[in-house]
Amino acid sequence: MKKISKLICIILSSLFLFALVAGCSRETVSPPTPTTPLDTAKDADGSTIMLTENGSSRYRIVIPENAAVAEELAASRLAQYIQEATGAVIPVVADTGLSYNEECYYISVGETTLLEGSDITVSYDVLGPEGVLIANRGRQIFVTGAESDGTLYAAQEFLSKQVGFEVYYTDEIYLNDQTDVPVYNYHDYISVPDIKEGRWVGCGNFASFADSSLMRFQYGYADGSFNSEGNIWGSWSHSMPQLGITRDEYPEEEYDDWFFGESQYCFSQMSLADEAAKQIVARIPQYPNAKYWQIGDGDSNRSCDCEDCQANREKYGTQGGIMMAFLNRVGEQVEKLMAEQNITDREILILGLAYEGTAAPPTHYDEFTESYVANDPAVIARHNVGMMYAPITDCTHHSYNDTRCIDHQTRIDRMLGWSAVVPDNLSLWLYNTNFRDYFLPYNDWGGIKDDAAMYEDMGVTFIFSQSCKNGRYSFDALRLYLRSKLWWDSSLDYNTLFENFFNNYYKAAAPEMLEYFNLIQSHYMELYATLSGTRPSAGCGNCFDAPTYYGMGNWSYQYLMKAKDIMQRAYDKVANSGLPANVQEKLNDRIRVEEVYIDGYLWNYYATFYSTDDYKALEDDLFADCASFGISWWDESSPLVRKA
Repeated sequence: MKKISKLICIILSSLFLFALVAGCSRETVSPPTPTTPLDTAKDADGSTIMLTENGSSRYRIVIPENAAVAEELAASRLAQYIQEATGAVIPVVADTGLSYNEECYYISVGETTLLEGSDITVSYDVLGPEGVLIANRGRQIFVTGAESDGTLYAAQEFLSKQVGFEVYYTDEIYLNDQTDVPVYNYHDYISVPDIKEGRWVGCGNFASFADSSLMRFQYGYADGSFNSEGNIWGSWSHSMPQLGITRDEYPEEEYDDWFFGESQYCFSQMSLADEAAKQIVARIPQYPNAKYWQIGDGDSNRSCDCEDCQANREKYGTQGGIMMAFLNRVGEQVEKLMAEQNITDREILILGLAYEGTAAPPTHYDEFTESYVANDPAVIARHNVGMMYAPITDCTHHSYNDTRCIDHQTRIDRMLGWSAVVPDNLSLWLYNTNFRDYFLPYNDWGGIKDDAAMYEDMGVTFIFSQSCKNGRYSFDALRLYLRSKLWWDSSLDYNTLFENFFNNYYKAAAPEMLEYFNLIQSHYMELYATLSGTRPSAGCGNCFDAPTYYGMGNWSYQYLMKAKDIMQRAYDKVANSGLPANVQEKLNDRIRVEEVYIDGYLWNYYATFYSTDDYKALEDDLFADCASFGISWWDESSPLVRKA
């Protein structure tokens, strides 16, 4: 724990600049997700210690003198949301001159002198980078993590238990409405996310870490993910060019064996591994927050087929085995170079990308031990090596454990195979959009709950889920909410989460929006039953299956007009709800996000159903709505443009 000088205490009112302005709501139909009941904390005389009473508080929020960004944000959120829930203003002060004293009304945030003077143990081995710890000592309350992002999430957990803080989306935060709030007895409460290292949904929904952290996500899209301190990736995705290893930089004939085709590499070449390690270590000072350094091939399913690779595929069983042996060499050399250069204050993890040609793990199923076993010791990840598995062609309409899925056994074999050779640092690159049609409602609801539990059982440490590049997409807030909850705690009840979301996010329009959601699901069931081919008949689909499911024949004009009717009834419900005008406006926007994707199909496929003037009006409305929601792409490579 860092040492902090003890000077005169100052009030850091400037910290309130870090507070995120969000729409808190009490117009709910059902309460937020229940939390474990806690007993109230007692004072020395047996009376209940009160956090707030009659809209005021004796407490002060204490942060370190040299607070980290996340500690400042944690303090500002505590002050902001306690005030919004109770009316009580709690000042934020630095720990300068303060010491541990159980009689003081302090909420200690992060690595303060108060925490330092206590008997509380904060263990990284227990909490990891994002786990939370909340503890009481007399009147003092401690909210902290082993790292500052954990402290931020500890503050949000404390708010959840004290004032009902529940984030359904960045602009829909539930708070209880009460002036008198007791302090609960936390008994050194610990909560560690099932996915311990990080959860990151790459999409256009978040503008910064201040946004994404409300839902306990990291922030980013194409260049790696950001925590409160910055980008945790030194290289990312198809990353060899990011390390400066290209044909242009290495044109000499002696390096020809490194390259295959336009963007692929020969991972049988250990001299290439040594150069990658050299380039990584050289860049470590430029990326002070980077833990992960990814080694990834180009965006292609082709793999090198030289004699060395053919021999190694025979030895290791798969191209993924060649990749693992390569990564282990990189990890070994990085560790050696860091020791030689006395770089002792950094944790570096070399993370491969098992994608397309390298997706199959170098394992086999052993019938005798009933387990997946590495084909060769050389492919088992060393301590500073991991793998990010990207099942890009897998079905996402079913959970991994759903035996109805035609991909079931292959998916299980690959997932469990990778967990066998990468037992400690296995990550996932998932997909939650259709890259060939962003306007197609994406049916990945069947696997969100069960797969989250499976990821925990397998020891997955990090998840990146790639979404569309648009700002908003169909039922995106629901998808984010479910993942934010279940990737933290997969034991939560899916149906309760689902119901609470609709009631609190759509409020008066919840029945109609649920009706529309169910309309989409029932229509998919009809498509599965009627479309020819093996994937649709089994109800399967992946992130490239748009040609199977989109178009006039599959989403008829009659279906779209039925959906439009539901939208109109939702608007009517809001108009007649008696809710404040600003709340009605917000709800209308949430309905319109869904209607945009209905109108997009009407505009793209059913122009002949409209007069010239009516079609022009449809197009004008569609593009105005898309502009307001940051929707500028029809698919991954096609900008949304007006028709000539």
